[in-house]
Amino acid sequence: MANTAMPNATVQAQGALVNARRSLQERTAQRGGRWFYWIAGLSVINSLIVLNGSNTHFVVGLGITEMFDVAGRNLHGNGQSVALVLSIAIAGVFGLFGYFACKMQQWSFLTGMVLYGLDALLLLSVKDLPSAGFHALALYFLFKGFTAARNYSSIKPLNAPIG
Repeated sequence: MANTAMPNATVQAQGALVNARRSLQERTAQRGGRWFYWIAGLSVINSLIVLNGSNTHFVVGLGITEMFDVAGRNLHGNGQSVALVLSIAIAGVFGLFGYFACKMQQWSFLTGMVLYGLDALLLLSVKDLPSAGFHALALYFLFKGFTAARNYSSIKPLNAPIG
C-alpha cells in the first residue's frame, strides 16, 4: 500500500510557500506604489501653501508644480488659478501612477520614476538640495516597489499553466 499523503502534503506546502512569496512581493510593490500618492497629495498641499503666500513647502512634493505655483503667485488673479489647475493636473498624473503601481503595473513604476527623476534634476538646477535629496530617497522606495512588482509577475502560482 503506497503512502499518497506525503506527496500531497509536499504539494500543499509548496503551494503555501509560493502564495506567501507572491503575497510578500505584492505588499512590497503596493508600499512602493503608495509613494506616488504621497508625492501627489503633498504637491497639491504645497501648491495651496505657496499660492497663499508662504515660502515653506514639503520636500516630497514636485518641483515642476512648485515652479508653476511661484509663477502663478507672481501673476496674481487668473494666473494663480491657472497655476493651481496645472499643479493639480500634474499631481493627478502621479496619483494615477500610484493607482496603477498598486495594481502591479510595472510601466507605471517606470514612467513615474523617470518623470520623478527628471523632477529631481529640475530641483538640482535651482539648488533645492533638500528636496532633490528626498526625491532620491523616494526613488529608492519606488524602485523597490518596481522590483517587487516584477518579481510578483515572475512567481507563477503552483497550479498555473506552464509557458
